[in-house]
Order: sequence, then structure tokens, then C-alpha cells
Amino acid sequence: MRNCKKLQDASSISQLPNVTDLMISEVNELNSLQFLSSLANIQNLYIRPLEVGVKKDDYYPLIEKLQSIGKLEQLKKWKRLDDYLNGKVDIEKYPEEKTSELQSILKHLSIKDWNEKYKDGLEQYNPKNCKKAEKIISNLISKLEINKNLKEDDKIELIKLSILDFNKLNDNLDGCFIETGEREELCDIFDNIADSVGIDTQNYEDGIASEWRDW
Repeated sequence: MRNCKKLQDASSISQLPNVTDLMISEVNELNSLQFLSSLANIQNLYIRPLEVGVKKDDYYPLIEKLQSIGKLEQLKKWKRLDDYLNGKVDIEKYPEEKTSELQSILKHLSIKDWNEKYKDGLEQYNPKNCKKAEKIISNLISKLEINKNLKEDDKIELIKLSILDFNKLNDNLDGCFIETGEREELCDIFDNIADSVGIDTQNYEDGIASEWRDW
């Protein structure tokens, strides 16, 4: 399942005990990941915490399942993994809060993972550059939330300007900041933002970013 951002209840997956492969990505916030405990035959499980939100940040079922199938290394670059493994995350202390779709997109922004590539020797993904990328999206969401009565053309203009900002950022880094993987993630992010503010992304054959992106 990919880009099911409005999906909340995935418990029906527990009725598929024979499933062996499961990928979930680009979901704003699931009610729970507890259904994973019912998947006795799962062999390949792909869920990244920064791509799939869950209420109360309860990622314990994911960690337990990955441990049981010997694939916990998939989360090795997740900064909060050690806290979960050491029981330092108390999900009962997390208040039940209702966040907007835009805030959920911001909270689970996959761009936050990009600077892990810096540790692998890719200088362009240093913390400074990645923060610039996050800031572009953060500023866009802030403007859209503050100006809730904007006309559709004005919303599209704000999105356009943010895409142009990414063009500049990528150009300043010799075009090596946004490559295939990053391009796909950014296109999904901009489509999700547009959809969240009532823009019909079906009107854009290759996504709204394709109208102005150079990457």
C-alpha cells in the first residue's frame, strides 16, 4: 500500500495471516500497527516510521515484528530506535491529539531521512542542505494553514514558488541533491499537500510538481 494518506484503520490486514510480503508507505497516521502481530507468515515487511505515522507514536508492534523475522536492521538509521529498544518511549504519556493533514505531512516528512546519506559520504546531504529542503516545505505548509481562505489559484501559486525554490536549491548543488529517489518522494509530498488543500491532482498527469520542476 502506497500513498494512502487518508488510511487510518489497517486492522483488516490481520485477516490475511498467510501474507508473506507487506509494504506500507506514505500514510499520515494509522490508528495502530497491532495488526502486525497476527501476520505469522510475514517474511518481508517494509514500513519506515518517517513514512507511516501511527497514533501515540506506537511503533512497538513494528519493532517486535521486525525482531521476530530477523530484519530489525531496516530501522538502523531511525534515530529513535534505541529509545524504543530500551523502553524509553512511554506511549501512554502521548496525548490523544487531532492534527491537520498538513501537519501530519510535516511530521512524517521523508526529507528528514535524507541527511542519513551524508553519513554514507554524500556531502550534498549535509545537515545544512537538508534543513533548507525541510524549510521550503515547512514554510509552504505554514502559509497554507495561516491563509485558510485562499483561492485555488493562490494555493497553486504558493506550491509553484516552493517547487521553484527546490529548483534553485538543486541548481546550487550542481543538480545532485534531487535524484531519482528524492524526486519521487518530493513529487508525492507536493501531491499530498495539494490534495490536502482541495486541489485535484488528477488534473496533473505527472503530479503537480511536474508543472515547474527541473529535477
